[in-house]
Amino acid sequence: MPTLAIRNVMLLDGTGDTARAGSSVHVTDGRIGWVGDASAEPQDVTVDRVIDGTGRTLLPGFIDSHVHLCADPERPGRYDPLRVSTERLAMEVLSHAQDALRAGVTTLADCGGRDYVTLDVRDAILAGSVLGPRIMTTGLGISITGGHFHWYSIEADDVAELRKATRTLVKRGVDFIKLFGTGGGSTMGSNPALAQYTVEEFRTVIEEAERGGIRVTTHVHGTPGIRNAVEAGIHRLEHVQFFDAEGDIRFDAELARQILDAGIPISLGMAKRWRTEQAIEGFLTPRQLQQRDLRDKRIQVLRNFREAGVKLVASTDAGMTMTPFDDLPYLMSFLTSEISMTIPEVVHSVTGRAATALGIDADHGTIEVGKLADLVLADGDVSAGLDPLFGELDVFRAGRRLVHRGRLTGPATRHATNATDREAP
Repeated sequence: MPTLAIRNVMLLDGTGDTARAGSSVHVTDGRIGWVGDASAEPQDVTVDRVIDGTGRTLLPGFIDSHVHLCADPERPGRYDPLRVSTERLAMEVLSHAQDALRAGVTTLADCGGRDYVTLDVRDAILAGSVLGPRIMTTGLGISITGGHFHWYSIEADDVAELRKATRTLVKRGVDFIKLFGTGGGSTMGSNPALAQYTVEEFRTVIEEAERGGIRVTTHVHGTPGIRNAVEAGIHRLEHVQFFDAEGDIRFDAELARQILDAGIPISLGMAKRWRTEQAIEGFLTPRQLQQRDLRDKRIQVLRNFREAGVKLVASTDAGMTMTPFDDLPYLMSFLTSEISMTIPEVVHSVTGRAATALGIDADHGTIEVGKLADLVLADGDVSAGLDPLFGELDVFRAGRRLVHRGRLTGPATRHATNATDREAP
């Protein structure tokens, strides 16, 4: 089988280990065939193609585990494109996904959109009909009647309705379930401080999802919703600000310890409004405007989590309130500067750790023998600073270069997409 050799790179393998200079990687049939020091490259392998990585850094493909592909970052968070046809929305979803791909994101986890449009785009990409990153999607979310993000959700108000909603989503072939466990800032009729579901209701969704072989994540801002989700055995948490009844943020150290002890990863879903000084007031709801004053407390929560050892997964909430789909490298840079994440740590948070949080770490997230060759090649030494990630990248998915120097490589072809990749989640 043809083998690609990427030689003499600075390697950040996504495991959290420090970078290794002078490394080489072999890719065969879409998977990593060998990794090691360039001087030890095996001589019994026929290399058909070589990329000289001198002066460049090789990383695993990035995973953004919280985006909304149907949303539009240039519009207010509550934007509901009901006036847009399903066909046009599908093209916009694809365009958003390709924006992420050019920024090094090879896997996107979509956390709630209109109808089941994201499933169609997901399947078209995996079939090789169009170019794009791998998409995992919840299709619709689940929320209470009139609750947060109800316009992109199945509305369910009790155990029976939650069971039916979860089974419906499993039937439609979603990759995971997104439950809206509290209100949110973009839905003025909801309350971010209060739980939308009880422990029993959370547990019902988890049990039905596990019956279907998939996981559950939940949007939670307020402490009561976080507590209910953790007690129910949630697989993943999103946001986790610890809002109280007065709308303030009060870190709960005991609840954080429970999250740590249970090994529950926290996907930050940290939209740009929480980390920018830009004037974006015209894109925020009145509640979001009030929450801007809590920015420093929100950042301190992240510092507290990191110091406690909680598994933090960097994710952008792209599509919401001026957060573009190519924003993940900028969030990574923010986390290194504001909460002192090291470069190997922040890379791990969007690669190996993110893959584990999504349950796809058998094939994704790190540059290790046997895993799919989802790769990012950046000019410069990323271990010395993240600036190279803002340049023109080469991006590979399952060994195929989909982006070359920041540009999509050309038309898709069904025969060019690796068969194993088509079968991946």
